Amino acid sequence: MYQNKIERISCAEYAKFIGVFKFRNVFVSPDYISSLEKIKNIEIYSIIGKNGPIALFPANVIKRGFFKIFLNPPFTPYFNILFNNPPEGEREKFRFYESAAGDYIRFLKSRFSYFSASQSPDFDDSRHYAWSGAKVSLKYTYILEYGDKTLDSVDRMIRNKELKNFTGNCDFEANYNMLKNAYNNKPPASKKEYKVFMESLEKNDMLKCFSNDSASVVFLLDKENKTAYTYNICGKDTALLIYSVLKSGALGECAIDFHGANTKRISMYKSMFNPKIKSYFNISGFYDFFH
Repeated sequence: MYQNKIERISCAEYAKFIGVFKFRNVFVSPDYISSLEKIKNIEIYSIIGKNGPIALFPANVIKRGFFKIFLNPPFTPYFNILFNNPPEGEREKFRFYESAAGDYIRFLKSRFSYFSASQSPDFDDSRHYAWSGAKVSLKYTYILEYGDKTLDSVDRMIRNKELKNFTGNCDFEANYNMLKNAYNNKPPASKKEYKVFMESLEKNDMLKCFSNDSASVVFLLDKENKTAYTYNICGKDTALLIYSVLKSGALGECAIDFHGANTKRISMYKSMFNPKIKSYFNISGFYDFFH
């Protein structure tokens, strides 16, 4: 019986393969990963079947003495595995995912003392991960679809409808200072890392920034999937700033993913936009101390 192999590949090789793989989004795109590599130790792997690569996945590798940990990088909600051309038949497709997801989990278990990675919301079958020994936990995000009906719905939810003026300048230093307050002075990245990362994303034309005197919001653009992610939100009256951006049409025909709905406070805030709730799942596991 043929056994799949797992090999490390470069970002350039990854970029060659990725076009035909399913469940890709901006967070596993070559441009995003190349920006991450400026501040994080990113490794990319290919699962190779009999006829070539059947899956690809990036990993954010953190070393703590004898420990190796894989966590989603900062500001990266989905860091999922991608699958190449699954079969059409249900039985064959099931076996395909079972094989690829199984290899993925076995690799993570053998390589990392602890891992935790959120999968793309577009892939909703978590059974193969659980069967292979990962802990699977359900999470939720809020999606605001593009369209006039959506804006009408937002109009009914936002009480203070006074539109605010805003600029489109990317002042990452000011953003970071507001971000520190949002994270109780414990942001997930240093100011230097934040600026390097954001400036790289901006250079790749992946960001849209909007701010006024009291608030700032940065959207990360997934042009292929026509989605804008609320990437950084900080300051006061942020809901009114986002509402003003929506009403101006500055995001074009993008749907908006509000990134999570997993605490009461966050859910109350994001529900002001009357979005749809969508589930995704996280895989995790704690294994041997030494690798």
